[in-house]
Amino acid sequence: LSEVGNIVLNGVMGTIGNVLHEPLQYSLPTYVESSVNRLLTSPDFSTDTTIILVQTHFSIQALQVTGDIILIFKVGSFACFLRSIYHYLEQIS
Repeated sequence: LSEVGNIVLNGVMGTIGNVLHEPLQYSLPTYVESSVNRLLTSPDFSTDTTIILVQTHFSIQALQVTGDIILIFKVGSFACFLRSIYHYLEQIS
């Protein structure tokens, strides 16, 4: 599941970086089983942490595995990230 998460993470972050024409730095995903509420109230997150939730569903029929992957991005420079998005939106409109 960590490898699937890594593939999804690279796809999502690579696409965002390509669209915004900005290099994005991120770390390898970690595998955690828990509820979203428990994850969001984890002591790992400080009160000033910005979290972006991206959800995807996968099913591997041959292995009889189904589940959801929720990627939680802690974005340290969220204001810069938003400026890049706003700049991109201004260019396409």
